[in-house]
Amino acid sequence: MWGASEGARANAIDWLCRDREHIAAFYKQTLFQGIPIVTRIFEEFASGRSPRAIAALLNKNSVPGPRQKHWGMSTVYGNWRRGTGVFNNELYIGRLVWNLQRFIKDPETGKRQARLNPSENWIVQDVPELRIVEQSLWDSVKARQRKTRSTVTDPETGNPVRARRPKYLFSGLLKCGRCDGGYTLVSKHHYGCANSRNKSTCENYLTIKREALEDIVLEGLKDMLLSPGLISEFPEEYNREFNRLIAASQNGKKLKHQELSKVTRHIEQIACAIADCMYHPSLKANWLVWWRSRCCFILN
Repeated sequence: MWGASEGARANAIDWLCRDREHIAAFYKQTLFQGIPIVTRIFEEFASGRSPRAIAALLNKNSVPGPRQKHWGMSTVYGNWRRGTGVFNNELYIGRLVWNLQRFIKDPETGKRQARLNPSENWIVQDVPELRIVEQSLWDSVKARQRKTRSTVTDPETGNPVRARRPKYLFSGLLKCGRCDGGYTLVSKHHYGCANSRNKSTCENYLTIKREALEDIVLEGLKDMLLSPGLISEFPEEYNREFNRLIAASQNGKKLKHQELSKVTRHIEQIACAIADCMYHPSLKANWLVWWRSRCCFILN
Protein backbone atom coordinates (compact mmCIF):
# COMPACT_ATOMS: atom_id res chain seq x y z
CA MET A 1 0.00 0.00 0.00
CA TRP A 2 1.24 3.43 -0.93
CA GLY A 3 -0.86 5.45 1.48
CA ALA A 4 -4.48 6.41 1.92
CA SER A 5 -7.14 5.62 -0.64
CA GLU A 6 -9.08 8.44 -2.24
CA GLY A 7 -11.95 7.78 0.16
CA ALA A 8 -9.68 8.00 3.18
CA ARG A 9 -8.07 11.16 1.81
CA ALA A 10 -11.47 12.77 1.31
CA ASN A 11 -12.57 11.78 4.82
CA ALA A 12 -9.38 13.18 6.32
CA ILE A 13 -9.75 16.50 4.49
CA ASP A 14 -13.42 16.68 5.52
CA TRP A 15 -12.45 15.95 9.13
CA LEU A 16 -9.76 18.62 9.12
CA CYS A 17 -12.12 21.24 7.72
CA ARG A 18 -15.15 20.31 9.85
CA ASP A 19 -13.39 20.00 13.20
CA ARG A 20 -10.86 22.74 12.66
CA GLU A 21 -12.07 24.87 15.57
CA HIS A 22 -12.03 21.91 17.97
CA ILE A 23 -8.52 20.94 16.85
CA ALA A 24 -7.30 24.49 17.36
CA ALA A 25 -8.85 24.70 20.82
CA PHE A 26 -7.33 21.39 21.90
CA TYR A 27 -3.93 22.32 20.47
CA LYS A 28 -3.92 25.66 22.26
CA GLN A 29 -4.89 24.08 25.57
CA THR A 30 -2.31 21.30 25.47
CA LEU A 31 0.60 22.40 23.30
CA PHE A 32 0.68 26.16 23.39
CA GLN A 33 2.13 25.88 26.86
CA GLY A 34 5.36 24.96 25.10
CA ILE A 35 5.54 28.06 22.90
CA PRO A 36 8.43 29.66 24.86
CA ILE A 37 10.40 26.40 24.70
CA VAL A 38 9.83 25.85 20.99
CA THR A 39 10.64 29.46 20.15
CA ARG A 40 13.78 29.33 22.27
CA ILE A 41 14.96 26.16 20.52
CA PHE A 42 14.51 27.79 17.12
CA GLU A 43 16.25 31.00 18.22
CA GLU A 44 19.20 29.13 19.76
CA PHE A 45 19.78 27.13 16.57
CA ALA A 46 19.40 30.19 14.33
CA SER A 47 22.01 31.99 16.44
CA GLY A 48 24.55 29.23 15.86
CA ARG A 49 24.14 26.80 18.75
CA SER A 50 24.27 23.10 17.81
CA PRO A 51 21.36 20.68 18.41
CA ARG A 52 23.53 18.77 20.91
CA ALA A 53 24.24 21.96 22.86
CA ILE A 54 20.56 22.92 22.81
CA ALA A 55 19.52 19.51 24.15
CA ALA A 56 22.15 19.73 26.90
CA LEU A 57 20.96 23.22 27.85
CA LEU A 58 17.33 22.09 28.09
CA ASN A 59 18.25 19.08 30.24
CA LYS A 60 20.47 21.21 32.47
CA ASN A 61 17.54 23.56 33.08
CA SER A 62 15.23 20.60 33.82
CA VAL A 63 12.94 21.37 30.89
CA PRO A 64 10.84 18.22 30.29
CA GLY A 65 11.18 16.77 26.81
CA PRO A 66 8.55 14.96 24.73
CA ARG A 67 6.82 12.22 26.76
CA GLN A 68 8.59 13.59 29.84
CA LYS A 69 11.93 12.17 28.69
CA HIS A 70 15.31 13.86 28.39
CA TRP A 71 16.11 15.93 25.34
CA GLY A 72 18.49 14.47 22.78
CA MET A 73 20.12 15.77 19.64
CA SER A 74 17.72 13.79 17.43
CA THR A 75 14.72 15.11 19.39
CA VAL A 76 15.70 18.61 18.35
CA TYR A 77 17.12 18.05 14.86
CA GLY A 78 15.01 15.08 13.76
CA ASN A 79 14.69 13.79 10.22
CA TRP A 80 13.90 16.51 7.70
CA ARG A 81 12.52 14.05 5.14
CA ARG A 82 10.02 12.47 7.52
CA GLY A 83 9.11 15.65 9.37
CA THR A 84 10.29 14.45 12.78
CA GLY A 85 12.01 16.56 15.41
CA VAL A 86 11.29 20.10 16.55
CA PHE A 87 12.90 21.75 13.52
CA ASN A 88 10.75 19.83 11.03
CA ASN A 89 7.32 20.08 12.64
CA GLU A 90 5.37 22.16 10.12
CA LEU A 91 2.48 22.49 12.54
CA TYR A 92 4.56 25.20 14.20
CA ILE A 93 4.04 27.34 11.08
CA GLY A 94 0.37 26.48 10.69
CA ARG A 95 0.70 23.63 8.18
CA LEU A 96 -0.81 20.26 9.04
CA VAL A 97 0.59 17.36 6.99
CA TRP A 98 -1.13 13.99 7.20
CA ASN A 99 -0.14 10.63 5.66
CA LEU A 100 3.50 11.69 5.36
CA GLN A 101 4.71 8.18 6.11
CA ARG A 102 3.43 4.67 6.59
CA PHE A 103 4.62 1.69 8.59
CA ILE A 104 5.20 -1.81 7.27
CA LYS A 105 4.95 -4.66 9.74
CA ASP A 106 6.32 -8.16 9.74
CA PRO A 107 3.28 -10.37 10.50
CA GLU A 108 5.46 -12.76 12.49
CA THR A 109 7.53 -10.46 14.69
CA GLY A 110 5.18 -7.47 14.82
CA LYS A 111 8.09 -5.09 14.32
CA ARG A 112 7.46 -2.12 12.08
CA GLN A 113 9.55 0.27 10.01
CA ALA A 114 8.67 3.71 8.71
CA ARG A 115 8.49 4.33 4.98
CA LEU A 116 8.00 7.75 3.40
CA ASN A 117 4.86 8.01 1.26
CA PRO A 118 4.96 9.62 -2.21
CA SER A 119 4.29 13.36 -2.01
CA GLU A 120 1.11 12.99 -4.09
CA ASN A 121 -0.40 10.94 -1.24
CA TRP A 122 0.22 13.61 1.39
CA ILE A 123 -2.76 15.54 2.73
CA VAL A 124 -1.85 19.11 3.57
CA GLN A 125 -4.13 21.57 5.31
CA ASP A 126 -3.25 25.15 6.23
CA VAL A 127 -4.15 25.95 9.84
CA PRO A 128 -2.72 29.45 10.35
CA GLU A 129 -4.40 29.79 13.75
CA LEU A 130 -1.98 27.15 15.07
CA ARG A 131 1.21 28.94 14.01
CA ILE A 132 3.63 29.56 16.88
CA VAL A 133 6.90 30.22 14.97
CA GLU A 134 7.38 33.31 12.82
CA GLN A 135 8.12 32.62 9.17
CA SER A 136 11.41 34.53 9.23
CA LEU A 137 12.68 32.42 12.16
CA TRP A 138 11.52 29.22 10.46
CA ASP A 139 13.27 30.17 7.21
CA SER A 140 16.47 30.98 9.09
CA VAL A 141 16.49 27.56 10.79
CA LYS A 142 15.73 25.70 7.56
CA ALA A 143 18.54 27.58 5.79
CA ARG A 144 21.02 26.50 8.46
CA GLN A 145 19.72 22.93 8.26
CA ARG A 146 20.42 22.85 4.52
CA LYS A 147 23.87 24.28 5.07
CA THR A 148 24.61 21.69 7.77
CA ARG A 149 23.50 18.81 5.55
CA SER A 150 25.65 20.10 2.71
CA THR A 151 28.68 20.42 4.97
CA VAL A 152 28.37 16.86 6.21
CA THR A 153 27.28 14.93 3.12
CA ASP A 154 28.41 16.82 0.02
CA PRO A 155 31.02 14.59 -1.71
CA GLU A 156 32.90 17.57 -3.14
CA THR A 157 32.76 20.26 -0.49
CA GLY A 158 31.83 18.24 2.58
CA ASN A 159 33.09 15.26 4.48
CA PRO A 160 30.82 12.23 3.84
CA VAL A 161 32.71 10.20 6.45
CA ARG A 162 31.17 12.40 9.15
CA ALA A 163 27.66 11.39 8.09
CA ARG A 164 28.20 7.83 9.32
CA ARG A 165 30.97 6.86 11.69
CA PRO A 166 32.74 3.56 10.90
CA LYS A 167 32.14 0.57 13.14
CA TYR A 168 34.95 -0.83 15.22
CA LEU A 169 35.54 -3.97 17.26
CA PHE A 170 33.47 -2.93 20.29
CA SER A 171 30.91 -0.65 18.60
CA GLY A 172 27.55 -1.02 20.34
CA LEU A 173 28.95 -3.25 23.11
CA LEU A 174 30.21 -0.69 25.63
CA LYS A 175 28.23 0.73 28.56
CA CYS A 176 28.87 3.65 30.88
CA GLY A 177 29.64 2.46 34.40
CA ARG A 178 27.80 5.42 35.94
CA CYS A 179 24.49 5.73 34.04
CA ASP A 180 24.45 2.44 32.10
CA GLY A 181 24.02 4.40 28.88
CA GLY A 182 25.91 3.72 25.68
CA TYR A 183 29.66 4.33 25.59
CA THR A 184 30.28 5.54 22.05
CA LEU A 185 32.81 7.40 19.95
CA VAL A 186 32.58 11.03 21.03
CA SER A 187 35.48 12.06 18.81
CA LYS A 188 37.51 10.50 16.04
CA HIS A 189 39.66 8.41 18.39
CA HIS A 190 37.99 8.47 21.83
CA TYR A 191 35.10 6.64 23.50
CA GLY A 192 32.92 8.44 26.04
CA CYS A 193 29.47 8.37 27.64
CA ALA A 194 26.80 9.16 25.04
CA ASN A 195 24.40 10.59 27.64
CA SER A 196 27.09 12.89 28.97
CA ARG A 197 28.02 13.98 25.46
CA ASN A 198 24.59 14.35 23.87
CA LYS A 199 22.24 15.11 26.77
CA SER A 200 24.40 16.26 29.70
CA THR A 201 22.43 13.89 31.95
CA CYS A 202 25.50 11.97 33.17
CA GLU A 203 28.50 13.33 35.05
CA ASN A 204 30.93 10.80 33.62
CA TYR A 205 33.18 12.99 31.46
CA LEU A 206 36.03 10.47 31.22
CA THR A 207 37.10 9.34 27.79
CA ILE A 208 39.47 6.65 26.61
CA LYS A 209 41.34 6.25 23.37
CA ARG A 210 39.84 3.56 21.15
CA GLU A 211 43.12 1.74 20.51
CA ALA A 212 43.96 1.71 24.24
CA LEU A 213 40.54 0.30 25.17
CA GLU A 214 40.77 -2.44 22.53
CA ASP A 215 44.27 -3.39 23.70
CA ILE A 216 43.18 -3.62 27.36
CA VAL A 217 40.12 -5.75 26.63
CA LEU A 218 41.86 -8.04 24.15
CA GLU A 219 44.83 -8.53 26.46
CA GLY A 220 42.50 -9.49 29.29
CA LEU A 221 40.59 -11.91 27.07
CA LYS A 222 43.84 -13.46 25.90
CA ASP A 223 44.99 -14.07 29.46
CA MET A 224 41.65 -15.64 30.39
CA LEU A 225 41.22 -17.78 27.28
CA LEU A 226 44.75 -19.20 27.28
CA SER A 227 44.29 -21.06 30.55
CA PRO A 228 44.85 -24.86 30.10
CA GLY A 229 41.32 -25.75 31.10
CA LEU A 230 39.72 -23.47 28.51
CA ILE A 231 42.11 -24.54 25.76
CA SER A 232 41.02 -28.17 26.13
CA GLU A 233 37.34 -27.21 26.33
CA PHE A 234 37.31 -24.86 23.34
CA PRO A 235 37.30 -27.51 20.52
CA GLU A 236 34.45 -29.42 22.16
CA GLU A 237 32.36 -26.31 22.72
CA TYR A 238 33.06 -25.12 19.18
CA ASN A 239 31.90 -28.43 17.69
CA ARG A 240 28.74 -28.42 19.82
CA GLU A 241 27.81 -24.90 18.76
CA PHE A 242 28.65 -25.58 15.11
CA ASN A 243 26.45 -28.67 15.07
CA ARG A 244 23.65 -26.78 16.81
CA LEU A 245 23.73 -24.00 14.22
CA ILE A 246 23.70 -26.50 11.34
CA ALA A 247 20.71 -28.32 12.83
CA ALA A 248 18.87 -25.06 13.48
CA SER A 249 19.52 -23.90 9.91
CA GLN A 250 18.20 -27.13 8.41
CA ASN A 251 15.17 -27.08 10.68
CA GLY A 252 14.51 -23.44 9.79
CA LYS A 253 14.59 -24.21 6.07
CA LYS A 254 12.16 -27.08 6.57
CA LEU A 255 9.75 -24.91 8.55
CA LYS A 256 9.93 -22.12 5.97
CA HIS A 257 9.22 -24.58 3.15
CA GLN A 258 6.19 -25.88 5.03
CA GLU A 259 5.00 -22.33 5.73
CA LEU A 260 5.47 -21.32 2.09
CA SER A 261 3.42 -24.30 0.92
CA LYS A 262 0.66 -23.38 3.37
CA VAL A 263 0.64 -19.71 2.30
CA THR A 264 0.63 -20.61 -1.40
CA ARG A 265 -2.30 -22.99 -0.81
CA HIS A 266 -4.30 -20.25 0.95
CA ILE A 267 -3.67 -17.79 -1.89
CA GLU A 268 -4.85 -20.37 -4.42
CA GLN A 269 -8.01 -21.00 -2.37
CA ILE A 270 -8.79 -17.28 -2.24
CA ALA A 271 -8.20 -16.98 -6.00
CA CYS A 272 -10.59 -19.91 -6.61
CA ALA A 273 -13.22 -18.28 -4.39
CA ILE A 274 -12.99 -15.08 -6.42
CA ALA A 275 -13.23 -17.04 -9.68
CA ASP A 276 -16.36 -18.84 -8.39
CA CYS A 277 -18.06 -15.46 -7.72
CA MET A 278 -17.69 -15.89 -3.97
CA TYR A 279 -15.71 -12.66 -3.71
CA HIS A 280 -16.27 -10.45 -0.72
CA PRO A 281 -14.34 -7.22 0.07
CA SER A 282 -13.09 -8.78 3.30
CA LEU A 283 -11.15 -11.33 1.24
CA LYS A 284 -8.98 -8.58 -0.11
CA ALA A 285 -8.87 -6.41 2.98
CA ASN A 286 -8.24 -9.07 5.58
CA TRP A 287 -6.79 -12.12 3.88
CA LEU A 288 -5.38 -11.77 0.40
CA VAL A 289 -3.12 -8.84 1.25
CA TRP A 290 -1.92 -10.52 4.44
CA TRP A 291 -1.13 -13.87 2.78
CA ARG A 292 0.73 -12.20 -0.08
CA SER A 293 2.81 -10.11 2.30
CA ARG A 294 3.56 -13.26 4.31
CA CYS A 295 4.63 -15.07 1.14
CA CYS A 296 6.99 -12.23 0.15
CA PHE A 297 8.46 -12.19 3.65
CA ILE A 298 9.23 -15.92 3.56
CA LEU A 299 10.82 -15.72 0.11
CA ASN A 300 13.03 -12.83 1.18
